[in-house]
Amino acid sequence: MIRRASLVALVMFAISAPASAAWLPNGIPATTAAWNQIMPAAVTDGNGGVYIAWYDQPPGQFRLFFQHFDQFGHASGPTGGVLIGDTYVQNNQVPQMVEGQGGTAYVVWSQTISGSVSYVRAQHLS
Repeated sequence: MIRRASLVALVMFAISAPASAAWLPNGIPATTAAWNQIMPAAVTDGNGGVYIAWYDQPPGQFRLFFQHFDQFGHASGPTGGVLIGDTYVQNNQVPQMVEGQGGTAYVVWSQTISGSVSYVRAQHLS
């Protein structure tokens, strides 16, 4: 992550052998949203690309997004990612990701709503 002023931006790099940047020299922004992006998780798609999940943090919210980038660094989804969870939640945990079959992935996260009710959530990404 790159810290700019009081915002935290999420930037991805692909490293090839021998060690060199395979995408843009300063990385590819997963999103260009105006607020903080925090708690990233990533997993390979099995084809040289990557799935990445993160929370955007507009005031009073944690919004969980994901994006898929192919082996060339091209995003498969809309600019800014795909919204998975859009809630006013507390005590979110870092999303966990695992590789699925056929170029897919799974993301699992927990969230506490209203201070006492906790949920475990999962989503299949393709």
